[in-house]
Amino acid sequence: MELAIAMSATGKCVAVLLFTGVVAPLAGLLFRHVGAGWESIGKGPLAIEPEPRPDPDAPVDPEIVAIEVRQMLEAKADRRRRRADFIGSG
Repeated sequence: MELAIAMSATGKCVAVLLFTGVVAPLAGLLFRHVGAGWESIGKGPLAIEPEPRPDPDAPVDPEIVAIEVRQMLEAKADRRRRRADFIGSG
């Protein structure tokens, strides 16, 4: 058995051309075929379906928007207070 280091330049060229011309395309086709199987994982009759997304064009209740905005602003103010307390205590 010949070592790759002991190969002649012609032998190395043949090995590289064989790999790039035959082995690499076959590996690509194999991975493409196997990759299609990944699409079916997690699907089927026992799969957990994701929650349906709300319609972005559906009308939104302004009261709900106001409540959510208020919650976000309160959370932001709480984070600022905690940061000020942390910086002030250090």
